[in-house]
Amino acid sequence: MKKIRKRVFETNSSSMHSLAIIGSDRMSKCQLSTTIIDGEEKIVVESGEYGWGYDTLTTPIEKLSYIVTMIPYHNSNVSISESRYFKWLSDMVKDYTGYELSYQSSSSNYYEDGYIDHQSTDTQDDVWVNDEEEFKNNMKNIVFNDKYFIIIDNDNH
Repeated sequence: MKKIRKRVFETNSSSMHSLAIIGSDRMSKCQLSTTIIDGEEKIVVESGEYGWGYDTLTTPIEKLSYIVTMIPYHNSNVSISESRYFKWLSDMVKDYTGYELSYQSSSSNYYEDGYIDHQSTDTQDDVWVNDEEEFKNNMKNIVFNDKYFIIIDNDNH
């Protein structure tokens, strides 16, 4: 059972990750920086560490990093770059930007594939679907629609 509340955060954990949707639809056309890898121009995304925060992820690359870091929590038996979700995400990014997505493991000494707080791994369960087209549409909105934010916070504020 899920409850959707507007402008109210509620959690049983000391940390919370929320997908906030504010305002009207406006698809971001901001340029993502690219890197030449094996002679091809690609967008490089690195997994991150998303624990207690506070942080607000607003740019496409920040949101892509969070989504890529979330992949092992939804497709745990394969590496991130071999996951169907990464393939679908990469296809969506290429369709939207014209550039392929390349995964780079975290520079962290502790979490090679990044980290999302254990109480927040189901934050985006409604958008992590097994249908390829629906997944791509969901992720396109989250990554490139300016009204979507990922908010990371805790109860120490």
